[in-house]
Amino acid sequence: MKKLNKINLLLAGVILLSLAMMTSSFAWLSRPSDTELEGKELNLNTSAVIKSEECTATTCSATMTDGSLIKGVAVTNSDTFTVPAKGAVYFVTEISNLSTAKNNISLTELQLSGVTGDNASVHVLSPTKNYADYSDNMDIVEHAAVEGGGALSVEWYVYNKSDSELTFSFISLPAVSYYG
Repeated sequence: MKKLNKINLLLAGVILLSLAMMTSSFAWLSRPSDTELEGKELNLNTSAVIKSEECTATTCSATMTDGSLIKGVAVTNSDTFTVPAKGAVYFVTEISNLSTAKNNISLTELQLSGVTGDNASVHVLSPTKNYADYSDNMDIVEHAAVEGGGALSVEWYVYNKSDSELTFSFISLPAVSYYG
């Protein structure tokens, strides 16, 4: 074989080898059918939040009627509530976002007088169900989003775990905290 043919053959081999290494090799081999996310688009489904901090919270007393809470009048720190043994007192806290930007909020800093973790627990019915023994500066809702110009209704109650009547008042009503 002529020297020129050998060089052309060697050059063609190097070009094919480098082309195979630069492209997706072994594309003709099938992938296992259980490969996760095969053929699916990956999206990050979150939004950036401008922390505008223009939310207000109003806590109202409520009554449970046929499995639904009926909102009553707004409560203050001077109001006193009596909870029967193994009973509950219901509340609705309305959070209004006065800005046009979405706010990520927590409903925090609940403080009650006359209540301890031994004799009471706080239960959240919406937006998510949750409960915990009472503690000072308690969080009622830890992570929630309120759209710009929107509102969020938080339904919750104080449950008396003891065998005797419990009387309490608010030291601090639930407050809106912001996180971003």
